[in-house]
Amino acid sequence: MCCRAPRLEAIGFYLRLVMRLILLLSVSVLVASIALPTDGSAQSFNCNQARTATEHAICANRQLSNYDDQMAEDYGWIRRRLSNADQQDLRAEQRFWLHERNRCGGDYGCLSEMYEGRISDLEYWYSKVR
Repeated sequence: MCCRAPRLEAIGFYLRLVMRLILLLSVSVLVASIALPTDGSAQSFNCNQARTATEHAICANRQLSNYDDQMAEDYGWIRRRLSNADQQDLRAEQRFWLHERNRCGGDYGCLSEMYEGRISDLEYWYSKVR
């Protein structure tokens, strides 16, 4: 009996160690999944096919990707509810906006301002379909 107690203590020690390692690994995976940007998260284009500095900046930054998601969702929702003539106007405006946005390159500040402005501008179109 005297010789079995240390062996049980050693097993208990290793079990506690393994449980701590599993917990640490689980927390690490959770933190990494939250902190790292997701590939292909922008809605208006496929990040796996990003070609320009602007597209790469949007895919690499969670806030810019969120702006892109919101703008794309708002734009699509509004476009589906407009008359054909208004859809053409909205598309022309969007093409111009994309051209101007792409002039920002990878400049986060410029891109943020462009998205904030575009999302605000889409409110005009939203008022036409309400």
